[in-house]
Parts: sequence; C-alpha cells; structure tokens
Amino acid sequence: MKNFAKFLCVSFVLALMGCHSDSQQPASTKAADEAAVRQTDDNWSKAAQSKKLDDWMAFYSEDAIVLPPNEQKVDSKEGIRKEIGTLLAAPGLSLHWTPTKVEVATSGDLARIIRVAPAGVFRPTNLMRRFLRLCV
Repeated sequence: MKNFAKFLCVSFVLALMGCHSDSQQPASTKAADEAAVRQTDDNWSKAAQSKKLDDWMAFYSEDAIVLPPNEQKVDSKEGIRKEIGTLLAAPGLSLHWTPTKVEVATSGDLARIIRVAPAGVFRPTNLMRRFLRLCV
C-alpha cells in the first residue's frame, strides 16, 4: 500500500510538471485575421459592383459551392461561373454589401461572415438579402 501511495504521489507531481509550459504562447492574431477577412469581403463587394465576371470569380476556390435562392446547389467552377454570369446580366442589378459580423476561429483557419445588403440594393427582388459565408 505504501508503494502504491508513493506511485500516486510521483505520478501526480509528474503530471503537474507536464502541465507547466515554459514556452510562450504566440500572440493572438484574431483582430488582424478579422480585419483581413473584412478587407477581402470589401474587395469582393467592389468586384461585384464592377460586374466583371472574372473579378467576381477570383473569390471562389476550386471546391466552392454556391446555393442560389430557390435552386439546387452549384458545385462546379463552370456552374458557378454560369450562375454568376446570369446574375450579373440581370437588368438594373445593383450590388453592394457590408459585413455586420465577422468571427474568426482561434486557430485562424475558419472565418464566418454575416452580412445584410442595404434595402433596395439586390434586384431582382427574389434574391435573398441575408448571407452567411464560411471562409476556410
């Protein structure tokens, strides 16, 4: 029983020593990451305002998925290009958005953008006005 008590005591001390870290944690980059995501989103909004398809498409990765309102998902680069081309060709289309909230994971590898377009900006009126974009 005495040996078991010594074993527990030594194990406890070793466990405490293992929890202590002399290495300094890296400084948080959360604010800078959020600012970078906001800037990228602003650049995307400007590309949308230009109505240049290639400028808009530059913001999509090869594995992007687009969920058009009231339609099936589009999960190919060419399908997305066709969908965005149709959108940009809509008569009287005016595009602009600003994020209302940007959240970046502590790890910095995932961001969430919530934005609402100002009233009257998205036409035709059947387009959704609330967006959630995940950036990976």
